[in-house]
Amino acid sequence: MSAYAQLNCDGFLGMAEGNDLNWGDNAGSFRGSDAYSASSVVNKGNYSEVKFFLGTGGNSNFHICLTRAEGFVRDLTDDYWLGERDFGSVNNAIASHRWVDRTACSALAV
Repeated sequence: MSAYAQLNCDGFLGMAEGNDLNWGDNAGSFRGSDAYSASSVVNKGNYSEVKFFLGTGGNSNFHICLTRAEGFVRDLTDDYWLGERDFGSVNNAIASHRWVDRTACSALAV
């Protein structure tokens, strides 16, 4: 999967084949200021879903998933945590991700 700082997959932030449970640390594919900076994402992975989280650790209740079949989201400003507007926009709010089975997702990116 890869993430971008701008809409329409511009402003490359990073790419990951595996999990990265803290985009703001100095380990993994995403580092430092990458946390809370994504405005668009792509899933070209071998697994079905990539699950993005509001917090670090890859286990926050606030998540959204992107299927491989969907492929990409050009604009995260109209995607919301758990698919609910009340929980806030996913735009500039992703702090970690992990690969999961579809059954682990209750909200999908649109």
